[in-house]
Amino acid sequence: HADKKDDIYVVGTKPKVVETPIPYTTRYVEDNTKDKDYRETTQAGVKGKETTTTTYTMNPTDGTVTENTPTVVREEPTEEIITVGTKPKVVETPIPFETTYERDDSVPEGTEEEVTAGKNGETVKTTTYELNPTTGEVTANEPTSVTTDPVTRVVKKGTQPKVEKTPIPFETTYKRDDSVPEGTEELVMRMTTQFQKGKREKL
Repeated sequence: HADKKDDIYVVGTKPKVVETPIPYTTRYVEDNTKDKDYRETTQAGVKGKETTTTTYTMNPTDGTVTENTPTVVREEPTEEIITVGTKPKVVETPIPFETTYERDDSVPEGTEEEVTAGKNGETVKTTTYELNPTTGEVTANEPTSVTTDPVTRVVKKGTQPKVEKTPIPFETTYKRDDSVPEGTEELVMRMTTQFQKGKREKL
């Protein structure tokens, strides 16, 4: 008929959008300047997503709708990074030095002289740690020990014998001589300077 109008139908072709979240992963990084119990998130994790969009094509003649090939857009996640302390544990145990004394007969008694200075030794016990970068587990290794021996202090003590000299005065004896007038004295033997006084040595 000359004035007949065509029927018009509205057919839905809205694209279908599906978002699929992508979880982030966690990686553990060691820091050997921090103690074993130290943990800090140095990079926050962010989930990614995969967006699948499906569009449609409609045949305007018969109204049929055909699904097009979906398009996929992927946003990669940002991994989480956690820093874990793996600083070695060091324990120092001092070893005190000893002092020995040596006699010195050339030095007066009561005199002391340090010949060798004493120095403490030490035992250093070190424990290192291993980090599992996937799980964050920290495992202690077998400790190692290093010992430095102390240096003995040596002191010389004076042991020189002490000598005391006590003078012994000489004696004078008188002898009777009937051939010499009374009141007269004659020196029969003169003590030389060397023997004027005796001496007694006390050790």
